[in-house]
Amino acid sequence: MSTIALTDETPTAPSTRSSRLRRWTPRGVLALTMLATGAAGLIYEYVLSTVLSYLLGNSIEQFSITIGVMFAMMGIGGFLQKFLRNSLPELFVSAELVLVVLGGFAPIILQWAYAYAEEDFGWIKFIYTCLLGFLVGVEIPLIMRINERFTNNLGSNIAGTWAWDYIGGAVGVILWILLLRQFVPVTHISFVVACFNLLVAVLSLIFFWKRGMLKNHTNKIGVIVATALISIGMIAGATQVDAWSDKLTQQLYDDPINTVINTKYQNIVLTEGPHPTDPSSHNYQLWLNGNKQFSSVDERIYHEYLVHPSMSLAARHQRVLILGGGDGLALREILKYQDVKSVTLVDLDPEMIKLAKTHPVLSTLNRHAFDDARVITNLNDPALNEGVADTGKKRKVIVRSNDEEVNCEGRNQRGECTVTPITKEVAEVNVFNIDADKFLSAAKGQWDVVIVDLPDPNSVELAKLYSKEFYGKIKRILSPDGITVVQSTSPYHSKETFLCILRTMAAAGMGVVPYHDNVPSFGDWGWIMASPTLGSKDLAGRAQALKEFSVPTEEIGAANVQRALIFNLGWLTSTSKEISTVMRPVVFDYYVYEGWKIE
Repeated sequence: MSTIALTDETPTAPSTRSSRLRRWTPRGVLALTMLATGAAGLIYEYVLSTVLSYLLGNSIEQFSITIGVMFAMMGIGGFLQKFLRNSLPELFVSAELVLVVLGGFAPIILQWAYAYAEEDFGWIKFIYTCLLGFLVGVEIPLIMRINERFTNNLGSNIAGTWAWDYIGGAVGVILWILLLRQFVPVTHISFVVACFNLLVAVLSLIFFWKRGMLKNHTNKIGVIVATALISIGMIAGATQVDAWSDKLTQQLYDDPINTVINTKYQNIVLTEGPHPTDPSSHNYQLWLNGNKQFSSVDERIYHEYLVHPSMSLAARHQRVLILGGGDGLALREILKYQDVKSVTLVDLDPEMIKLAKTHPVLSTLNRHAFDDARVITNLNDPALNEGVADTGKKRKVIVRSNDEEVNCEGRNQRGECTVTPITKEVAEVNVFNIDADKFLSAAKGQWDVVIVDLPDPNSVELAKLYSKEFYGKIKRILSPDGITVVQSTSPYHSKETFLCILRTMAAAGMGVVPYHDNVPSFGDWGWIMASPTLGSKDLAGRAQALKEFSVPTEEIGAANVQRALIFNLGWLTSTSKEISTVMRPVVFDYYVYEGWKIE
């Protein structure tokens, strides 16, 4: 965070200065410049941390390291500036202009480095962060030294500099939380913030020029030309950054990108590649923040295992809750059951729901599961103070049957009868765009089946949804003879994560049964069923006795479930006994530091 710190002390300029010049008072420059650069410095930290979280995951680690490195370099910059003796105004404007370039283009430069220099990306991101931190650190002491010619009062100089800088930082936090993060893609946020530095550079240039502080004619012309060129570059970059980002994003995926969307919560990419066995078809894969969610070639294996064992073991399934599953594929399987009367789907990202409803590929894959469902409430955090309320605007999910109704009443003059397909009501679907944990905290009533189809616990935010507290909330809203099932990563590639989820669900007071099978796109994958009243042995016995599903499936049957209950020796044993909680999310540590590493 940096600023021009010009106090409102009486300037030493001669009284013969024109009134127009006097209007360029240090106090006016102080207010605008401090707020602009104070906000910019803090938001740059957020932008870098966010971009690195998108590329590398583990947001807490990225934010911690990025902000820590920037603060360290701010200190180094503040120390080294003491060796600068001459042309301080020109140096300050130059520092601002370099910040404009490095800050504005930061996301796209880092994305380029990640796409084309992945092996060296660790050093590149470190050096880039250091440069930004160094420049931010140089700004404040430079301006304090420049300000010495306007005041001899050290206390007033320091107070004017730091007070407005901190206020600018607070403004930056407000802008980030309420406006930028919610409504502007991160690749554009950096250009918005760079405009703050550009404004400071121009304002400072004019101020120093009016005060006669730019002594060297060559430096003066150079700064003006650089400001003009950088302004043009900023405009070009802001208009082209989306196209550049799309091209760079393609470098991260083997198959051509069909669709890419950057939402408030995540980066959504749908790729379209050749089908491995059918030359006339395609393989569509959905990726969230670079993590594969499904492949159209074998997603039915995953979703049929996710849905049908628990639906078959539940005493009833009139009311079903899906946590996650914004792609609609689990919903597709649930709507096969004729006795399902109500389905509540909770997904944090409304753009994911919109894409699943409107995209021709996704809507075909989920068999238009959302077509007759309305988003009846789009809750935000303040609404949770009064709980999750049903607006009463449910709509029926209507599907065509194989029968037709022939009506010859009111025939037209040609004597033709009308043939109308007979439709039938399947269910009412309520969609909530809200964090799953917050939904469970506020939800009332009970569900017969709860399907938990959330991303892997690859961040602390997601790890909360694999905690003992979270599973306790699921137990609370399950009917006594209900069943829940949780996708639980791979028991082979991420064994300790899988077993931690198993222990945590058991610690929440539920009987648990793990099962697994091979999903070609992911390898060996696991799920865990649980009951609020049945013990683990009783639930396992019921699963082993399962004879058939009551609805048609394409990939698995009851016999597959019986085999899926069998694990190789040692797969379900571990020396670790920890469970994951909100305040101690060990499942995240297992996943990030021990998962997906095969000896």
